[in-house]
Amino acid sequence: MVKTKPSALSLRLSPALITGLSCLLLLGCQATTPEEVTLQFWQELAQGHVEDAKSKVTQDTQAIVNTREIDQHSPINIGEAVVEDNNAYVTTTINRNNKPVTFETILMKEDDNGWKVDFQQTHTSIAMAPFEGIAKSLQEMGETFTNQLEQQLPLIEKEIEAFGNELKGEIDRFGQTLKKPKPPASPNSRVIPQKQTGAI
Repeated sequence: MVKTKPSALSLRLSPALITGLSCLLLLGCQATTPEEVTLQFWQELAQGHVEDAKSKVTQDTQAIVNTREIDQHSPINIGEAVVEDNNAYVTTTINRNNKPVTFETILMKEDDNGWKVDFQQTHTSIAMAPFEGIAKSLQEMGETFTNQLEQQLPLIEKEIEAFGNELKGEIDRFGQTLKKPKPPASPNSRVIPQKQTGAI
């Protein structure tokens, strides 16, 4: 009998090695950053996979996850996460009712589960998105008004100064007329009371 070397393909993998490789593959595929969790969450909702999306949210907000928040097959754009302690904020743009909506997806870091979407806060962020647009428009209008006022301020100051000088001149002229002595009344211009004569 001839013994042959086992080929690389015919090596037996131990159950421990298989389990270890499976864990590595799963960890490699799982979302670990706030951006990855956000993207996977919204992709799953856009595809109608509510149960899969629920695995990306905090335990206490899983019951309110629904597909009404996003159009089916909506494009999803995300920005970089801003992390503050155990919270992360990811600027997100999705289509809702055939219109793009930009809001913050808010995530919480859970001890054992990593980053999870806080769907209650995210839902509130979506609801406030139209008002933030109005507030931003008002702020831009205020800034435009301030810029225009700053540009016109030198002209306004000159006009006020010119008006002030003109007013001062009028007041000075009026004061001069008050200081001038009145000319004495002429004898012809005086009214002399006449004596009344006649019988009663």
